[in-house]
Formats: sequence, C-alpha cells, structure tokens
Amino acid sequence: MKRFTFEQIADAERGLKMIEDRSYLLAYREFVAYFASLDVITEHHLIIAAHFVFGWIPTTLQMRNTDRNLPLATSVLNRVKRGEMVGEREVTALKDLLKNCLSAATKILHFINPHAYPILDSRVYLFINGKANQNRQTAVPTYFEYLHNCLEVTRDQRFGPVRASMNKKIGYEVTALRAVELIMYETGGSAEDQT
Repeated sequence: MKRFTFEQIADAERGLKMIEDRSYLLAYREFVAYFASLDVITEHHLIIAAHFVFGWIPTTLQMRNTDRNLPLATSVLNRVKRGEMVGEREVTALKDLLKNCLSAATKILHFINPHAYPILDSRVYLFINGKANQNRQTAVPTYFEYLHNCLEVTRDQRFGPVRASMNKKIGYEVTALRAVELIMYETGGSAEDQT
C-alpha cells in the first residue's frame, strides 16, 4: 500500500462536498454510541456488531470457527474498549471470525475505539493506491502501516483546521482518525466499490 501525505488529505478535503442526509452518517454515530454504552463487550454484543457492520458491506456475513474465534475476538474487543492497542495476531483473529474480512474487523475496532483505530475499506484503498484492491484480501500488516500513516497525518500541526472543516461538513464532531479516513472514503470511489 502506498503512503499518503497530509497535503493529499488536505487537498481532498478542500474539494469534498458532503451530503448530510446519507444513512451511513446517521448510522455511524449510532454504532459508536452502541459500544460506548457498554461496560463489557460479550459474545452477544460481538455477534450483533458483526451483523450491523456487514450492513455496510455488500456481502453476507458468515462467522467462521465461532467455537474457537468468538471467545478470543470478544477478549480482543474488550482490550480495545479499555484503550489498549492490539497487534497483528489479535486483528487476525477478529478478521478470521468475520469471513476473513479485514474491512469488517477494522470497522468494529473503530466503532469501539474511534480515537485509536481507523477504518480501512476498498474506497480508502482506492484513494491511497489509485486502483482497486484486486485480490480483496488486504493483509493485516498493511492495516498497521495504514494506521501509522493515518496517525502521522493527524499529528501534523496543520490537521486541526482540516478536521474542523470535516466536522462542519458532516454536522457533528468526529475523531481525527475518522476525519482522515472519511476524507479518503468520500473521495476514493463509488458506493459500488465499498467493502
């Protein structure tokens, strides 16, 4: 995956026109609020969350190896909720449970802790690389490269006004990582590309 710069994000944001009544902007706040309201994430909550995340993905969820992966994934999500950063092994376990879909795994991680984990999907990938992800199976190490790249951009002293502009465009405040990811999502491709 290519690296992206603050300048690319700022340029894309300047030209971005948001449609405020899009259902995913409404759903986003509800998904984040759902996890914020939970003290502890149980397997029950994970199953519900997996299904609402797949509402944002044009494919049907089939949870895999639930006897083995469900308890591990639940443990990982509780660590994320407590503010811990998890590694490749933990994200791989979550991805494996969710039909081997890294996009779904990153969405759940983000909804639980939007300050620490950005979403990576096909539209963001298209923005970064200028082409669609042909094999549709993004590797977990690639996600961590993307995460660190997002953090670099959001830590740039010039990012504050870009984030403020995005908050104004969508009508509510989002985290820095959501702002940078949403800029890429909105300018990365058509709705048919999303996964």
